[in-house]
Amino acid sequence: MSPAVVAVIDDNKAWIDTVTEVLSDEAFDVRYATRGEDAIELLDSVQPDLIILDVHIPGTSGLRILRDIRGRDRSTPVLVVSGDDRALVRHQAMSDGATAFLQKPVSSAELIRAVDRCLGNARKRIESRDRTPSP
Repeated sequence: MSPAVVAVIDDNKAWIDTVTEVLSDEAFDVRYATRGEDAIELLDSVQPDLIILDVHIPGTSGLRILRDIRGRDRSTPVLVVSGDDRALVRHQAMSDGATAFLQKPVSSAELIRAVDRCLGNARKRIESRDRTPSP
């Protein structure tokens, strides 16, 4: 089975590097974008099995990206992460279609557990993708 593809959309390159290291050690294929317009290009070019999305993204809002994702795709799990500790942000993210929400800072173990939970329902899609012959 090919590794699950995780798209990380966050403006903090140090956070992206940490997430990439943690998830690569768990055999995930990690792709990333740091700006809103790059995020849309990434999601158009890669069909991720999971999206990890920050709320604050230069050039747009993570919640706007989340609504755009849900307007096109209801099945890909989206894990929203944010350093913003307001309950309203968490509530809005979940209302807009997030699969889960994590408050930064996030430990490696907490990240892995959240990714595994989010991907739990997506495993069938990943396995189906692997069985579909390439053109």
